[in-house]
Amino acid sequence: MFAFKKKYQILILTLLLLILIVVYGWSRWQNLKRELGLEINWQGLYLNWQGINLTNVTIKQVSAQGNIVKPSGQHIRLSWSKLFIQQLDVAWQAGHLSNTQKKDALDV
Repeated sequence: MFAFKKKYQILILTLLLLILIVVYGWSRWQNLKRELGLEINWQGLYLNWQGINLTNVTIKQVSAQGNIVKPSGQHIRLSWSKLFIQQLDVAWQAGHLSNTQKKDALDV
């Protein structure tokens, strides 16, 4: 009877540890996105034994200087050994800073 309870205790502790790791990882990911100024949008996630498939992924990064970089990929497949992207577009827009802000950015 005691061994049966011990099995459940180990299972519950393992699940709690896994939940804590997932919550910590999610928190770090959100902090990283905020620090880098990233917005990530994706659609059509499919998982199988061959890898990960995404229908559409768009990443937008706004730098402190106001520059915007926006890569967008369609029909992305990440297998164990290679990455396939059917269409990849990258848009870039220079930031609009005042002369004082430009000088401050160059001084860094």
